[in-house]
Amino acid sequence: MTLHQLAYVSTTRSGLPAGELRSILEVSVHNNSRDGITGILLLAECNVIQVLEGDRTAVEVAFERIRHDPRHHHVIQLFSHPIAVREFGDWAMRLQAVSMRDLAWDPVLLALIDKHPDVATFSRHPGMATGVIRNFVDTMDRSNGLLRI
Repeated sequence: MTLHQLAYVSTTRSGLPAGELRSILEVSVHNNSRDGITGILLLAECNVIQVLEGDRTAVEVAFERIRHDPRHHHVIQLFSHPIAVREFGDWAMRLQAVSMRDLAWDPVLLALIDKHPDVATFSRHPGMATGVIRNFVDTMDRSNGLLRI
């Protein structure tokens, strides 16, 4: 199997209840475990950044399901490319809910979640995006601010 990584940003409908978010996460963990997909999802208010990793077909099918989910709007693919190893392989899906203020300290991460991300730059340099996300997650781990599923 050739590993593949895809990242996107989107906007969720406002006021997504915590219970619905938990349900979405549980279904995602189930589907991703079944399909061999790993990844991370950062949720900042109504803004989403998600990285999916796994078999290319499985990742593309999952992304299509997300693109057609009415809870997502303005879905923008940042990059899609083959990878040698998983960067977020420890989790069927990991969720980090943060405020936009939490993201303000890192202009690259803030640019990722912006309504108009620089897709050309991130598609040419996907490691920039995943490196920033990884650094943010590691920082949140140290402060115990992460919801683990």
